[in-house]
Amino acid sequence: MCIRDSSRAAKDPVSELDVKQKKFTRLLYNKNLSQKDSTFINYVYEEKINLHYWYAIGFNLTGSIILSYLLFKQNRPIVKVSAMLSLFGMSHLWMSYKINCRFEKLLHPYYEKYKIK
Repeated sequence: MCIRDSSRAAKDPVSELDVKQKKFTRLLYNKNLSQKDSTFINYVYEEKINLHYWYAIGFNLTGSIILSYLLFKQNRPIVKVSAMLSLFGMSHLWMSYKINCRFEKLLHPYYEKYKIK
């Protein structure tokens, strides 16, 4: 649960978003957005969430557990756990970056079409 610092932040939850999320919100709630574009944008956003869940979390966590077990069979459990967490952290950051780049690349034409800055 997020504790808001001021009454203005309580009234305006958009102010807590980062720049890319604000830009996406402005695109999603644009008055001139056609139904076809809106459907595609929602599909791309749902695909981003799904890819993030399966690849950036599930696949990377499973891979890091298996790899740390295979590489560090003879070592103490603390070494296995630290290797697993470091492998997961690095692969999660890399995969999240790739998913976000793909998302931005798919939405870039819509930002230009509706002149969202």
